Amino acid sequence: MKYFLICCKYFSTLKTFISLQVNFNRSNGDVANDFYHRYKEDVQLMDYIGINGFRFTISWSRVLPHGKLSGGVNELGIAFYNNLINELISKG
Repeated sequence: MKYFLICCKYFSTLKTFISLQVNFNRSNGDVANDFYHRYKEDVQLMDYIGINGFRFTISWSRVLPHGKLSGGVNELGIAFYNNLINELISKG
């Protein structure tokens, strides 16, 4: 399976195929959710509107880009989740 590095995340062949699909208005949803770059703003908004809980999932292709621990760990992916958790803790 081939991977492409984008924003510290390796996209699988399926993700690459889906991102190439274009709908009737010439968009494909690649920037529908930019949480990776805007997580601080999102956490600030959650705090502002009084959300007291937040559940997120770990994108394993961001942490283990080759699908196995033996393939190496993406330190930038680990740093992203570490920073996200610290930001959430700072807001209580």
